[in-house]
Amino acid sequence: MARRAAAATDLSEWSGRTLIDRNGERIGEVDFLYVDSESDRPEWAGVLNLHLLGMRPALVPLRRAAVRGREVRVANVTRAQVRHAPYVEPDRGLSDDDEALLIAHYRLRPRRPTRPKGPRRRPKAPAPADPPSGVSPIG
Repeated sequence: MARRAAAATDLSEWSGRTLIDRNGERIGEVDFLYVDSESDRPEWAGVLNLHLLGMRPALVPLRRAAVRGREVRVANVTRAQVRHAPYVEPDRGLSDDDEALLIAHYRLRPRRPTRPKGPRRRPKAPAPADPPSGVSPIG
């Protein structure tokens, strides 16, 4: 699950950078970011997207993105994909369902979980061996 980025110095440097698709076409400028809630790494960039109803934000995956100066090249995305991306309300955070919808749209591989799903348990100590026959426990 990702959360919208708070104002942090290194993350604020992303604002206004130009996203370039895998064909070298301009997608738009970064307006906001979603960062991974566990790693604090940018996962999705929000860009304003020209749509039939006007401008609306679209989310662009930052996997395999390469930053050069003020440009960010996204190797696994086309401008057409961004134009037709499903709309996700930007002010409420990115749910797991939203992220799954976007991953399917951009035809990305789902991420492997970065941590185990269940709590880690200590291995149980081996059970004490039965006393030899003819010997009874004390107590």
